[in-house]
Amino acid sequence: MRTLIQDLHYALRQLVRRPRFTLTAVISLALGIGATTAVFSVIYAALMNPYPYPAANRIVRLTVKSKTDPDVWVNLNDPQVMQLRHA
Repeated sequence: MRTLIQDLHYALRQLVRRPRFTLTAVISLALGIGATTAVFSVIYAALMNPYPYPAANRIVRLTVKSKTDPDVWVNLNDPQVMQLRHA
């Protein structure tokens, strides 16, 4: 623990002694953190949370098997879903 404190004290002394390097390091860190935050925000909005609806995990898609080919699934559109609901 003592060596860690000594290392931090030495690093702080060097940063105070070289203000241009300190400014460059701080600006680099700020740009890196800002870019990482921006990229994460875009990735999260586009891929991880794509539906801006409450309870998006309850969204469903109704499909039925085709009569002609049992390996083919057919998606139902809104009028077909309404007709199925009334049946």
